Amino acid sequence: MINIKYHAITKNGFIPPVIDTWENFKVAIILDKPTDHNLRNDCIHWLVHQPCYYVLTWGIDCELWEDWFDETLVMYNIEHEIKEKFVMTTSHQSDTANEFIDFVIRCATHPNIHLKNLLILHITNTANEKEILSKFTNYNNHKFI
Repeated sequence: MINIKYHAITKNGFIPPVIDTWENFKVAIILDKPTDHNLRNDCIHWLVHQPCYYVLTWGIDCELWEDWFDETLVMYNIEHEIKEKFVMTTSHQSDTANEFIDFVIRCATHPNIHLKNLLILHITNTANEKEILSKFTNYNNHKFI
């Protein structure tokens, strides 16, 4: 079982979610609308500076978001002269919503770090916290063999 938090971004400005007490999380980015460079850049730069170790993208331009995150992470590692922060990234352009959710809950694991928290970043015109949390929670609570 993982802790799940939903955060909608409905305008072009990025307002970071409050996750102060979280350690080692994965993020599922649901892209229901096109985004501009500034929003994508702000969101990804924020994620790079968090204890986020798996980034999963689904929806409009999801491959662009994955590539942008990878490039930003490489630059972060170079600029800070640190040992490489190993973050898994995947995009799911051809998956259905249920396939994406299933992958996020059951398959998105890190080889070195236990990811006990999931942040859902929903880029949308209209927030839909109740429905989306319900879908993710149903998968999270289901016991798979």
